[in-house]
Amino acid sequence: MKALRCKQLVKRLSDYIDGTLDDSFCDHLDRHLKDCAPCEAFLRNLRRTVSVFHLQAQTAPARTLRERLRAKLRARKKYK
Repeated sequence: MKALRCKQLVKRLSDYIDGTLDDSFCDHLDRHLKDCAPCEAFLRNLRRTVSVFHLQAQTAPARTLRERLRAKLRARKKYK
């Protein structure tokens, strides 16, 4: 496989994180990341972003926030 270019790598990083790429391609990605500090930093930031998203998705909104949203939605419905 030819050397990976950064643009090609960035397009596949989500699949890489998800573990959906074949082993051969992952090996090439690993080698590229080892030698390319900007891509490695991009991957690190993407992993952090995914992690924060997953934490947020698991956290229920505060009760007061839910109550305010419901009140606003009821008020909006009333005026339509």
